[in-house]
Amino acid sequence: MVNFLHFLLSILMVITTTTSIPTNVLRYTSDLESSALKMANIYRKEHNATALEWNATMAEYALSRAIMYAIGNTNERSKYAEIISLSDPVSLWDPRLHIRDWRTSGIKRYNFTHPVVNKVTKRFTQLVWKNTKRMGCAWVSGGKPWQHQLRCEFWPPGNIGFPNSYLANVKPLETKQKPPTGISNYTMDVDDLMTSYHIAAFGSALILERLERLRR
Repeated sequence: MVNFLHFLLSILMVITTTTSIPTNVLRYTSDLESSALKMANIYRKEHNATALEWNATMAEYALSRAIMYAIGNTNERSKYAEIISLSDPVSLWDPRLHIRDWRTSGIKRYNFTHPVVNKVTKRFTQLVWKNTKRMGCAWVSGGKPWQHQLRCEFWPPGNIGFPNSYLANVKPLETKQKPPTGISNYTMDVDDLMTSYHIAAFGSALILERLERLRR
C-alpha cells in the first residue's frame, strides 16, 4: 500500500512539473469587467441591441480555457459562443482594443442586407447579436508565442440560424458616436497573417503613443 501511494505521488509530481500554469495570470477583475463590458455595450447600443450583463461563471470558464491554451493543451469547443483575440508580447494590453477590432474589422466586411459570415464578420455579428444577453471574459498572459489572450464567452449564442436570423439580430448602425477616448488608433486583426516586421511596428507604435501621453 505504501509503495502504491509513493507511485501515485511520483505521477502527480510529473504532472505538476510538465503542465505548469503561467505565472503571470490575470484573472478577470472589476477593471477588466467594466472596460470589456462597457466597450461591448457601446457597440451594441449603436446597433440597436440591449446591453449585456456580466456573468462571473462564464468569466471563470473563459479563464480556464485560456490557461489550458497557454500551457499547450488543445481546446475543445466552448459550451458558449466564444470570441478569442491573441496579441504578441510587445503589444500594450488593453481589452478595448480587441473588442473595438471585432466591431470595426467586421462591419467593414458585413452586408446587412445579404448576410455572409466569415472568420472576421462572425466576431462582429456575435458582439452585437440582439438575442445574446450575457458575457464573461478573461485574460491570460504567458505560454505561447502570441501569449496575451482575451477570451469572451456569450450566451445565448449568436451566429445561428438562416439569413433571416441575421437580419433580425444584426442591425445596421443606428447612431454615429465618437470612439471612446483613450484608445489607440492602431488595431490588429489577429486572424490575418502578420510578419515579424508588422508585429514589431504595431508594438512600437503603441509604445510611442504611451510615451507621448506620459509627457503631457
